[in-house]
Amino acid sequence: MSTTTATTAGSATKPAALHGPLSIAQAFDPRRNSIGFLRWFLAFAVIFSHAGPIAGFYGSKNLGVQWSDEQSFGGVAVSGFFFLSGFLISRSRQGRSTVFRYFWRRILRIFPAFWAALLLTAFVWAPLAWWHVHHTLRGYFSAQTESPLTYFWNNMFLELGQRNLAGMGNEVPLAVCCGRDWNGSAWTLAYEFKGYILIGVLGLIGFLAHRWIIATLFALMIALNTVTFLNIPVKAAVLQPLLNDFFLVMLLTPFVTGMLFSAFADKIVVDDRVAVGAAAIAFYTYFVASGWNVYGQFAFLYVLMWCAIRLPLRNWERYGDMSYGIYIYAWPIMYLATFFHLETRGWLAYHLGVVVACHITAWLSWHLLEKRALALKNWTPAWMALGLQRLSPVTQRARATLVDPRFSSTPYAARLRHEATLAGGDLVSHDPASRVAHAGTTPGTATPPPATRARTIGRWTALSGLAVVLLLAALVLPRVYDARYSPAARGVAPAAAAGASPSSSLAAATTPVTATTGDGADLAGLPAAAAHAAPDPATVAAWQQHQAQSQAVVQGKDGMSFLGEAYLHNVTQALGLRSYSPAEVQRAAASLDAQSTWLTRHGIASQFVVAPAKWEVYPEDLPDWASPRGASILDQLVGYRPSALVDLRPELVAAKASGKPFSLKNSHWSDYGAYVAWAAMARHLTAAYPTLGPVAVPTLSGTTTQDLDNEFTAIDGDKGPNDWQVPQYATPLRTPRLVGADGRATPLAAGTRIDVANAPMHLVTPSAPNRKRLLVLGDSTVTAVAPLLTNAFADVTIVRHYLDQPDKQPSLAALVARYHPQVVLTLTTQRNLDVPLGQDLGALQAGLQWDRTTATGEARWTAGGAAPTGGLAVDGSADGRGTRTVTLPSGPASAGGVAALDLTASAGGSVRLTGTTASGPWSTTVRVAPGTTSTWALLAAGLEGGRVTLSAGSGSGADQTLTALTVRPRAAS
Repeated sequence: MSTTTATTAGSATKPAALHGPLSIAQAFDPRRNSIGFLRWFLAFAVIFSHAGPIAGFYGSKNLGVQWSDEQSFGGVAVSGFFFLSGFLISRSRQGRSTVFRYFWRRILRIFPAFWAALLLTAFVWAPLAWWHVHHTLRGYFSAQTESPLTYFWNNMFLELGQRNLAGMGNEVPLAVCCGRDWNGSAWTLAYEFKGYILIGVLGLIGFLAHRWIIATLFALMIALNTVTFLNIPVKAAVLQPLLNDFFLVMLLTPFVTGMLFSAFADKIVVDDRVAVGAAAIAFYTYFVASGWNVYGQFAFLYVLMWCAIRLPLRNWERYGDMSYGIYIYAWPIMYLATFFHLETRGWLAYHLGVVVACHITAWLSWHLLEKRALALKNWTPAWMALGLQRLSPVTQRARATLVDPRFSSTPYAARLRHEATLAGGDLVSHDPASRVAHAGTTPGTATPPPATRARTIGRWTALSGLAVVLLLAALVLPRVYDARYSPAARGVAPAAAAGASPSSSLAAATTPVTATTGDGADLAGLPAAAAHAAPDPATVAAWQQHQAQSQAVVQGKDGMSFLGEAYLHNVTQALGLRSYSPAEVQRAAASLDAQSTWLTRHGIASQFVVAPAKWEVYPEDLPDWASPRGASILDQLVGYRPSALVDLRPELVAAKASGKPFSLKNSHWSDYGAYVAWAAMARHLTAAYPTLGPVAVPTLSGTTTQDLDNEFTAIDGDKGPNDWQVPQYATPLRTPRLVGADGRATPLAAGTRIDVANAPMHLVTPSAPNRKRLLVLGDSTVTAVAPLLTNAFADVTIVRHYLDQPDKQPSLAALVARYHPQVVLTLTTQRNLDVPLGQDLGALQAGLQWDRTTATGEARWTAGGAAPTGGLAVDGSADGRGTRTVTLPSGPASAGGVAALDLTASAGGSVRLTGTTASGPWSTTVRVAPGTTSTWALLAAGLEGGRVTLSAGSGSGADQTLTALTVRPRAAS
């Protein structure tokens, strides 16, 4: 690199002497640089990365994780965005604008386009997707959960409180891996604005003027980044709020790095050789070895700054600054495309269509909205300008009195020093009155020209009108929604506590667990509420000290006993040391969504309820060593998808004010706690399903306390009294009848508890107000609730769910076929979440695909029945110990199909389906429940010879018999 400069007057022009490479301050031109191109490029890196989970490319994973287990390409691009923002925004804050003007400009840059994205999603793109799926808009705007009328309000301040719309998305690829989300990249905007706040505050208190403070802040972020990604225990309590938010450290570290580059712009050189070396380090840590998050990303950030200065693409934004628009509109456009199955046209067609659509949308957004909003960055309303003008003498006198330029770094003090120097007089007067006079008569004081009303009236009217419309929409639409549907239909707000729940029988002792922080899955799409932060070192140390004596029972305060670690890691769940990985959180939420959607498509109302643990409701009675506690698995699930389940913690905690929802010596809720829980469940059911009919909740007239149900006597010999609270009702509960296997109905006493160990049980209550058939998948928590269930529903069947023992879990489809329920209630103790949910996710997703098919082209085979139809042939052993070879008809063989399998087995296991395609071996596995199983499997396209082999899966030792197989071609898009 070379340059020439002119010498002093009278001498010839000659090359100036260069003393080493230029610094950033010397080489960076704020008006001619390549940052516009870089931001555009980074935005498209995010698009290509997100195409994995959204459209099912790259194995439904973000692009980049195939080489690095630390960060995806999207995560790398986001890091680059935050670095460039930190650099540019800190430079702009060092100007002469006030802090109010600074935040006004930041708001204009972020919020108008973001609000436009929310409104377009809720009222244009999502309705298009709904119409394509349902061929009508009926039901979309009146959706009972995830209403489009609340989408804008729940997200408008950058904290995303509603991810999905109208329960959509179970049929698209994103639901298979990650759940349902209409703008999965917008979550970073909240952290971006936190960076703006950081710079605004530092500028306000003068810290930006002292670059050693920026260096100290950078050193702090480097330390936090290192301990976060190396999982180094830190005992400093003051740092825990920062360490508890993984994304705050991950995103603000490159942001502060950008601030450092701005503060030391005159010291950091732009050296080609250094850039090559930094690029090599970045490449090595990402593609070859590891260390990207710890030090490799900082080498990449230097390369990014080098590119901003050295690349010749300095006029990239001549048609508009579209990078922000591309970033916020890309995800919903990509997601919309999958509803129209554009991804089935191939990688190129999908990406080409998305890129074109994103450019058009971003261009329109820039010219119609963003540029017009930014034109108001220096605008002041006439009434405010008049007020400021009239107050100017007062504010001038106040500033001159309060600001001593000898001891101030404010722009006003700097101006006084500069003007005094130019005047050649005393730099600073010790007399405030002199400073006042000087400030009032200083020549050269810039007085902004008055705003031209003709130029601002249109912009002000448009902006005011838009603000009024958005405000009215935000305030009125949710109330319109609430007038028709209860607010509870939007889901229960997550509680701040952590926890797990107990059971009545002692599980086999298991290997104690340590903190679980993830499986290396990419976290870019996972909100902070669902991600598990690094455990508190004090909690880890306390658990290690008390682990041995906490296996069966944990003795709490005031006589309170809690189940121990042997109960499916109950204690480490309570402490927040046992958690789900990001992939497990996403799989669990997707499974709950798929189950709910499948039941809904079959006309069945459903509810998945987690009964909270006793320590969840009484955390104050845990021993002192069990604090502080981290987030639990339930916190993760509620934080990721609040609408997927019913969280009863708020109601039970509130019930402590008037009663005892749990007793001293039992891990289950008391009869009073069961009443509180049922009242909440009934409220959620009727809100979610307005046409369900009455769901009776008896009127409480009082309570009594009895010495009952001390389950700890059998565990550790504790014979202490147990304060079991029993509700008294204004009207006696209805009397149910237990229907035996022979069909005889035996009357039971009103209020009789039902032991789930005797399940399945069928109970009828002819006088109950709701005539619909209720299927309950439960565990011992159902015992105290059962009298309330039979009091509300005329027909109740109770089956144990065995979520804690997957090999015993019943087949949901088989239960539906057998009992024909109209309502399905799953009630599980929180402790059972130790076993990750989602055992049948693949089968449920295939079942949803099956529901989209028709009988056209169907082929069927039954054991010992009629001849196969539709060209389907099945050969081989009749039971699962051998193998069966299935020859598919030509349609499913070439284009792929969906198989429905009916099996019987003496115990749980699995069936493996294998075959060969042009790209190599193919296989999938479906779970087989004990007894009767109805399940589904997606068949690959292009199976050689149309052949699929069925065999017993690994660990399946029981006899398995295939009784029926039906294959249909996949539904056309």
